[in-house]
Amino acid sequence: MMDDNIYVSAPGKIILFGEHAVVYGKTAVAGAINLRAYVKLSPTNDGKISLELDDLKILKTWEIEDFYTLVSELKKLPNFSNFATDEEIELSRETISKIGRINEKESHKYDVALQAFCYFISRLIIEKNITLKSFKMSMKFEIPTSVGLGSSGAYCSSIIYTLFIFFNVPFELQDVVNYGTFGEYFVHGKSSGIDVALSTYGKIGSFQYGRKIDILNSNINFDIIVVNSKIERDTKKLVGMVKEKLEENRNVIENIFEKIDKVSNNAVEILKNSICTDIDSNNLVTLNAYCFENNYYLLELGLGHEETTKICNILSKYGITGKITGAGGGGCVYGIETKKMQEQMKDKLYKELDKFGYDYWNCKLGASGVQKHDIPPTIFNES
Repeated sequence: MMDDNIYVSAPGKIILFGEHAVVYGKTAVAGAINLRAYVKLSPTNDGKISLELDDLKILKTWEIEDFYTLVSELKKLPNFSNFATDEEIELSRETISKIGRINEKESHKYDVALQAFCYFISRLIIEKNITLKSFKMSMKFEIPTSVGLGSSGAYCSSIIYTLFIFFNVPFELQDVVNYGTFGEYFVHGKSSGIDVALSTYGKIGSFQYGRKIDILNSNINFDIIVVNSKIERDTKKLVGMVKEKLEENRNVIENIFEKIDKVSNNAVEILKNSICTDIDSNNLVTLNAYCFENNYYLLELGLGHEETTKICNILSKYGITGKITGAGGGGCVYGIETKKMQEQMKDKLYKELDKFGYDYWNCKLGASGVQKHDIPPTIFNES
């Protein structure tokens, strides 16, 4: 029997170098990881559009007419054109939230995911003049949510990629980035776009705020371990703290940013020009040294936490250089994992991490970007 379903997946990401300094025009380096978000779109004939986020136990169903009504209301907004600017996104948020809610009676933290979905449908009607047809979209995640590994970027890029295919909209990958970045606005507020760009293109990329991401011509694919400290952090607050430090002592903080920028750009040269799958290569040893150096500068900015320090100390016992990734103040630490580490030593490391209650994931860096699957991914196999 022919499978009419559409299957799509997109990767998460991890920031390797350049956190915080990137806010001030410096270079950041990030890579796609092989933890993915998966979409299954099933055509239906019931006159409804459904979105199921299986891992979050969320199922929302709309009548097709709900979206046409939404579009009519959006077009009545002052200075509204076609969702082409940040201002229009912010202007439309309240209107979209009327149908982008899990529960009609109260707000829910995952309402923003539904609002991004409603944005995609509405923009396709307005900009691409699509005629809606009924379907059910189901999503499953390998990427853990809310730990800085790009789950929202993968969510947005995989959904719009799937919708482009289903509604036969001609597109290029940069269109996925454009729609996806605006969609992520509903989830996180205005973002740099690096998450969606990496989820779309995959591999490893360098980035400066306000510029298009530069996907490196790299064949590097090596293992990293990502450890979650389980210390929740407020990214907005931490960015504000660094800003205050900059205002209080501009010369010192700008000097730190310059050093971070140098680390990032040096790492770019290695990642761009090398094939270093052997952990003992000079290049990979140098990358580990850059991890240590960048982490030191993040600590100088006040972004450490006793739990992330503990994780780095544990990893160092097994020859892995740990580095804070993302906002700091908790969150995740990553390290480049040696393939030559004996399984017995790996088991000891994992047991020690388990003892302290840390979550951890073994990932491959440089994963492929958003893609359609001809064969149903095994994650959708019924249990």
